[in-house]
Amino acid sequence: KRTRAITSLTASLKITDWLSLQARGTVDYTHDTYNQKMYASTAPAIAGSNGRYIDLNHTETLYYGDFMAMFNKKWDDFALTGAIGGSINSTTVNSLRLDSKTASLYYPNQFSVANIIMSTASYIDQQIDAHRQLQSLFATAQVGYKDIFFLDLTARNDWSSTLAFTPNEKKGFFYPSVGGAWVMSKMFRLPEFISFGKLRAVWSKVGNDIPLY
Repeated sequence: KRTRAITSLTASLKITDWLSLQARGTVDYTHDTYNQKMYASTAPAIAGSNGRYIDLNHTETLYYGDFMAMFNKKWDDFALTGAIGGSINSTTVNSLRLDSKTASLYYPNQFSVANIIMSTASYIDQQIDAHRQLQSLFATAQVGYKDIFFLDLTARNDWSSTLAFTPNEKKGFFYPSVGGAWVMSKMFRLPEFISFGKLRAVWSKVGNDIPLY
């Protein structure tokens, strides 16, 4: 069973005919309850002789916000579009999972937490206010010439709370990309069965942080 509530807000402001500002915010709340019942006579590799019971309660709250300056400028044969901004993503988790595994149950097919035999064969996992935050700065731009040639550039740097107290804490991790495109159908007469032709090449580098704890 899942209970979920999402709220979001967006505000934008046009500064000039080629420059605008935008701010967005989102709160996403999710609560999951999960129960799995495996009856007696289930394969002994995955359940005890009296069955297996899994009980999970998981609550996750996500706060997200970003701010961007976006531009779209044309002059003569050239066009420039892009954006620059920053974002913050903060997640808090509270979770409790109880799993009898092969430790089995005191009484067969009675599925409750109190009936779980708590031993080294059973499993308990709890997270209390497990907090994870990602702060980012990013930029993207595309330069076009006569709608035939295009150059795309992106850059992003993230700072993650899971990298605290490591050599990468202050500098975070950086990942860029560069790409180019050539619209051949605007330069050459192609066969009638080809309505549009484009050649594109991209190089990119991706990045990610590490799991909590």
